[in-house]
Amino acid sequence: TYSQTAALCASLNLTLCDQSCAGTGCAYNYHPVYSSLPCPAPSPPLPLPPSPPPPRSQRPPPPPPPLSLPSKIPSGGRAVIQGDTGTFLSCLLPGQDDNTTQIEWGRQLIAPQCCSPTDGACTRHTGTNDDDDCLAGFSYTKDAPKYTTPFTYSQTAALCASLNLTLCDQSCAGTGCAYNYHPVYSSLPCPAPSPP
Repeated sequence: TYSQTAALCASLNLTLCDQSCAGTGCAYNYHPVYSSLPCPAPSPPLPLPPSPPPPRSQRPPPPPPPLSLPSKIPSGGRAVIQGDTGTFLSCLLPGQDDNTTQIEWGRQLIAPQCCSPTDGACTRHTGTNDDDDCLAGFSYTKDAPKYTTPFTYSQTAALCASLNLTLCDQSCAGTGCAYNYHPVYSSLPCPAPSPP
């Protein structure tokens, strides 16, 4: 031990060395040796490298508002339209489609989109207009069949209201998030049924 080595040196009227004494015999060059040298001051810990940003597909979209919201589908219903052309696809009816989140068209999940109540400007984002802040998450083909977070009509209306926006009366084609491949909610009334 260190104390045994110090005692041995003292019994020989010597002290522990402040150097390695390399080449002085006994093959101690191949061993660690005790010394009188003080320990060096500890070096400061290395800073942690910055965490890389998560891949886009890993970032979860914001959760939809709770399902307990009352139905906001107006009487007479509201149209679900194609995200690219705005063509009518289906009619959501109050009391019947309050929990509907998909229909048989495109990527099936009905995507949310919101519009400015003053100038009708479209958005499919919560703020910065990049793929990381899409209202229901970016629609990646590799995530099929769960391309986006499911939203009901009332959740979409609540989401738009929370952003001081309203449901849109258009498709908002080309405004991002790959929602052109989805049906989208709208504020458009359902078309009148054809006369018999």
